[in-house]
Amino acid sequence: MIKKTAVRFKNFAKENFYIFVLLVLTLFFFHSIISSTKIMKNIHYINDVTFYSSNIKEALKQGALPLWTPYYYSGRPLFAQPEYYFIDFNLLLILLTGNIILAMNLSVIIHLFLTGLGMYLLVLFLIDNKKAAFISALIYMFNGFVHTFVVPGNIMIIEGYSLIPFIFLFTVKALKNKGLIFNSIMAGIFTAFLIFVGGVIFIPYMLLLIAIYSIIYIIDKNAFNRILKLIIVGILISAIALGVSAIKLLPGVEFVKLSNRGAGIPYQEYLGEPIKLNNFGFAFISNVFLKGEHISAAIGIAGFLLLIFGISRFKNKAVLFSSIVILLSLLLSHETFLTKLFFNIPVFNQVRHVERSIFMFAFAASILAGFGFIKIESIAD
Repeated sequence: MIKKTAVRFKNFAKENFYIFVLLVLTLFFFHSIISSTKIMKNIHYINDVTFYSSNIKEALKQGALPLWTPYYYSGRPLFAQPEYYFIDFNLLLILLTGNIILAMNLSVIIHLFLTGLGMYLLVLFLIDNKKAAFISALIYMFNGFVHTFVVPGNIMIIEGYSLIPFIFLFTVKALKNKGLIFNSIMAGIFTAFLIFVGGVIFIPYMLLLIAIYSIIYIIDKNAFNRILKLIIVGILISAIALGVSAIKLLPGVEFVKLSNRGAGIPYQEYLGEPIKLNNFGFAFISNVFLKGEHISAAIGIAGFLLLIFGISRFKNKAVLFSSIVILLSLLLSHETFLTKLFFNIPVFNQVRHVERSIFMFAFAASILAGFGFIKIESIAD
């Protein structure tokens, strides 16, 4: 019995070796906050996360949702704010431990691991190569977007960021007949989680990713059947996502209508701080060896070379999709005709700092890097 268990464990460890490595790297990266007393020197972490977590804990003591806080601007709605999380690991860990700092820290660690795991599973499904999937996961976990935007100042973003690969994975699986109903439901549930964790910043870009993939998907000799399947999958995902997230989504929609975003926002606020051409290297290649400022989604010099090799496999639909996403990300994050066009599109006209669309580069480049590894591997053979 013991021998069989040992063999099973050995096989399990061998089968999931790269996932274990991702976990170890996550723990190493955030080892300084594996603590119930220490937190990161991050203004949103210090202020917003601790503040909202405290309100959640107090509300739970009273058996209620954190609907209102009297401690902010002489009182204001709390639960209804779309960018604030609710049903997530932070809530679960507060319930389990009762320690706000420990819950916050462990939640961040879990979501960084999920960031890598989601991309690993997505690329593994697309390519069926564990080494390539591992490389893609590393790039998605540790690119410039995480270094310059998430960890230093907007740590709450990591929760939504970590869910994007899962949403996309289950959507693609549903469209490829890999359990249409089950995978559509899973995509809907993860989309609902995206709303629960305050990931509304990603909603417009997630819709854009799905729209691009859908257009590429229906370009086929069986276009009618594919359109029909796309409609079914779309309805299922939307129904599940809206139904599950309604408790958070509906108050958020009402809150937005009462805020300045209800009538749209000024163009300059939407535009934010667009990427400059002289900042290209820092923004997209390396934020370590190349100088620059503001936001980045740099994938490293090696990652960028893998991306180039990956594009060479353009006949693959996943590569075509990723290449188009990268092009759109470049055009949106730098003030171009496309940036101005999207300002007139509903949902996008309520987006602040559209240069954050640079995250789509990190997402698509991670996928292309996996294909690039396959290309180099085939050349080496």
